[in-house]
Amino acid sequence: MDTNLRAALPDNAPIVEVTKGLVRINGLFRHGWLLAPALIEQVLQQTGLWRAVGVQDFTHQEEIV
Repeated sequence: MDTNLRAALPDNAPIVEVTKGLVRINGLFRHGWLLAPALIEQVLQQTGLWRAVGVQDFTHQEEIV
């Protein structure tokens, strides 16, 4: 085992690969917690699954009270 290893690609950008029956999201490095929600939305839109889960809008515009 080793420590201080983080999954990153050479260009430090995440990659999303969608094929039939398989979705791969890699290269989030230390920013995974921040990027994951946006990447999941992207995958749901690319695959059309956002309709299946009942999501109507991805804008996340919430009113601050």
